[in-house]
Amino acid sequence: MLESGHEAKVRDYIVELGGMIVKVSGVRGFPDRVVITHTGRLYFLEMKQPAGRVKKYQKYIHKCLRGLKQDVQVAYTYEEAIEQYDRICSA
Repeated sequence: MLESGHEAKVRDYIVELGGMIVKVSGVRGFPDRVVITHTGRLYFLEMKQPAGRVKKYQKYIHKCLRGLKQDVQVAYTYEEAIEQYDRICSA
């Protein structure tokens, strides 16, 4: 499945539970999505194809965000993104 197909399924899941997911574009290296869970938690989500990889400049931005005490998740499948969402909601 293409990356965009995973993103659509993840979006539908999050919205169905009452969360919000916003696509971020125009900032090189910034995670694809900002997620606000139905429990009020905020995190950044980078979606990749199963064989994809996080590029060097993306790793740098992720490191900067984590240095600012922000949660950054990278998911390679729909299932992985859903597991991350559920884990963050229950934390």
